[in-house]
Amino acid sequence: MSVHEAGQVRSGNKVPSIRLIAIDDRLERTVRESGDAFRRAYGASLGESGAAVRDVVAQTLSLLRTAPRAAEWGGYLVVDRARDMVIGTCGYAHGPEVDGTVEIAYHTFADFEGEGFATAMARELCEKATQSGRVREIVAHTLPERSASTRILEKVGLRPAGEARDAEVGTVWRWAAKPEAFH
Repeated sequence: MSVHEAGQVRSGNKVPSIRLIAIDDRLERTVRESGDAFRRAYGASLGESGAAVRDVVAQTLSLLRTAPRAAEWGGYLVVDRARDMVIGTCGYAHGPEVDGTVEIAYHTFADFEGEGFATAMARELCEKATQSGRVREIVAHTLPERSASTRILEKVGLRPAGEARDAEVGTVWRWAAKPEAFH
């Protein structure tokens, strides 16, 4: 089982304490089992998000099968340690590219929005990428408008870095930071 824990005080604000559970084949088997299999295996509840978690796990593993990479550059379920409950998902859109770039992505389930979890996820992904020693730049993309996501990226240290083109949504804002920003 690959589990990573995070949560600390930053700038006087309490960041929720989270733990990341790597999305892998074992996790997929466990979330498909009925009853309390997930709690027994991972020490947390799926809460009301069981169907969403199963979808995320299936989509993530499908992506990883088409674009294989090292496990640490995949996806994670995110557990709120205070509730011992899955509250969202996060991960890397790809492992470090040849140029050393890695893209972060995160999603908080609706019932848990506005509690600081997305910020904790983004921060944890940036710190993990920095600690790997393999990343020269961390990037993220948002819709081209001010939003909760743009505020989250600013909080964790990413800065506007122009526009990019996304095949599904068109023009997006690109956010970026060098690993030094996270020391």
